[in-house]
Amino acid sequence: MEYWSDEKFLGYMTIHSKTERALFRNDYVDRLTALAGKEDVEHREWVSWHYRDMKPYLDAAYKNLTT
Repeated sequence: MEYWSDEKFLGYMTIHSKTERALFRNDYVDRLTALAGKEDVEHREWVSWHYRDMKPYLDAAYKNLTT
């Protein structure tokens, strides 16, 4: 993940969040919340985070990349 650009990372998060399980490691969650400029999301080592719930974070992260 460290070698992914922010754009590729957000693309991955978007696609994977639309899968049935949508399971992410905690460092992925931390990176997305940082890119979104949001407060940390309380989470465990693995987080099931589906698109409908992740979308506000994705929208904010994409907006922050363009500003």
